[in-house]
Amino acid sequence: MTHMMRFTHPSVAVAIALVCFGCQNGRFDIVPSQEAYKVAIACCSNFQELTYTKLATGRATGVTIMASDQAYAFSTGISYFKAFELPTLQPKSEIVIESAEVISPGVGTFFFYPLVTFLDNSKQVIATVNQPAQIPVLPASNHLGMTQSTIEFHIALDDYLAARYVIIHTAASLVGAPHQVIYHNDAQLSPLVPPIVSILDAAKGPDLTTTIPGSPVAPASVLQIEIRKSTAK
Repeated sequence: MTHMMRFTHPSVAVAIALVCFGCQNGRFDIVPSQEAYKVAIACCSNFQELTYTKLATGRATGVTIMASDQAYAFSTGISYFKAFELPTLQPKSEIVIESAEVISPGVGTFFFYPLVTFLDNSKQVIATVNQPAQIPVLPASNHLGMTQSTIEFHIALDDYLAARYVIIHTAASLVGAPHQVIYHNDAQLSPLVPPIVSILDAAKGPDLTTTIPGSPVAPASVLQIEIRKSTAK
């Protein structure tokens, strides 16, 4: 199993935030979702009762997880979720979940930290794959029309070829809690306007570890999932 992630350097966070706050699509008021999560109730008592959507291979599927969605009491705590029926999994393939930053003006920046629960044909748990303790962040890029930093969760599927279903959720311990991320100094800033690029290039320095709190939801254009040929050598 491999995990990949990268982020823009923390010293440039203010400039990045200014760019994103100027994008109407990048705004999301997270407070109502945080309050709703505090009183969320599990929809079902077992995985057989959930509704599963078929997941395709070879292309990314956009996923929106909101407080209006159902919640489930996973072994990692209650979480909103999306459940999928998997195609037949092939050796040397991987599932990749890309999670863009959730920017809430006046509140801060968050990530929906995805966890992945694999189920067999009887919808019994094979495994839940957790986030690593320290998450690298992908440089700011044009994500679905918006300039956002992202994390990626890569899971090699060779150990989970018997899986027929997958559920994307998060952990209660990650919601609202600071989680370690690594801002690298290799930011790719081409989507930004030249004055901002100059400011950010000047701010590059050594890699820096910081913390970003977890979001209970993944608003529109934040989360996408894809099954593809593994890039691991």
